[in-house]
Amino acid sequence: MALADIGNVPAIPGNVFQGQHNNIYDNFCDKWVAGTELTMTVDASGNHKDSAERFSRRDVDVNLDEYMHYNIDLGFTPSLGGNECVKNCVGAFSQMAKDCRSTETQDQLMEQSGSIDVGCGIFDYTITVTTPREVQERNCYTADQFGQHDDIYEHNVRFISGFTCAGTAIKPIKRGNHSTYISYPAYNGKQPVQMNIYWKDGCVLDYPSTDEIYPANPLELDDPGNTFCQDLLIENWEKCDNTGVGGNIQAGCLVYDFKAAHD
Repeated sequence: MALADIGNVPAIPGNVFQGQHNNIYDNFCDKWVAGTELTMTVDASGNHKDSAERFSRRDVDVNLDEYMHYNIDLGFTPSLGGNECVKNCVGAFSQMAKDCRSTETQDQLMEQSGSIDVGCGIFDYTITVTTPREVQERNCYTADQFGQHDDIYEHNVRFISGFTCAGTAIKPIKRGNHSTYISYPAYNGKQPVQMNIYWKDGCVLDYPSTDEIYPANPLELDDPGNTFCQDLLIENWEKCDNTGVGGNIQAGCLVYDFKAAHD
């Protein structure tokens, strides 16, 4: 019997993990050899994210497009005793597809992770929702969110953004490491303002994932230009119609925030 990590937030539907015409483990199982460790990250079609080779799945049980932003890590760890396998790779994942579905959800969602011991080793999977390397929609503060405030001028916003983004091409922000986050409180005349750059809580970048990103190039572009960081911060003032109190925008897993107040 497979073991699921009950209590985790359910992930993809069971018929994405294994349906009548599709599953996520065929490519992995084609590479599996008993006695040899194997790991692979696949998408909802079962395509290896490190490979240009793609399966064509015309007959599927569910629309896979809305689940393509998940990383599905598949693995096999062989045992040391050279024991016989009581299930092969396909049989192991088929068992997990059955035992690790949450019967409390309408779509019988898979638990985020599970494993099964087949004697000769352990098969396992972990499903992670990821964030693409792209700029998301901007969130603007309400005009009265910070109470009454003085006028906030563009030249001051630009000046402060330069200090906030200084060194961000050589000093990364690291996931979960608050000491690497950037917070720059300043004043626009007598008006307190602040710019922040930080890693969004719980955010995992799409494959290949990383735990550190340079704020000067959060999308890891070949040529982000010299002012990518500053532009994101300035536009939180420029593009929010809220008397200049700012907003925030997420690029990849980094959040760029400007507001008319200090924390």
